[in-house]
Amino acid sequence: MGTCFGILGCIEVRRDGVLVDVGHAMQQHVLAALLVDADRAVPLDTLVDRVWGDAEPSLGRRNL
Repeated sequence: MGTCFGILGCIEVRRDGVLVDVGHAMQQHVLAALLVDADRAVPLDTLVDRVWGDAEPSLGRRNL
């Protein structure tokens, strides 16, 4: 069976048919933002825009 991801509606992960805990809401948003571009690198700016939008956190990311 493997691993299945659901990103429409509730974000969920199932491994071999068993529901896996994917963490709190922010972790779920990051997972969904990464899954949109599965198998490709997601630039940090893109990830931050998708997850936080205009309310981006102060991460000092410009210094990365």
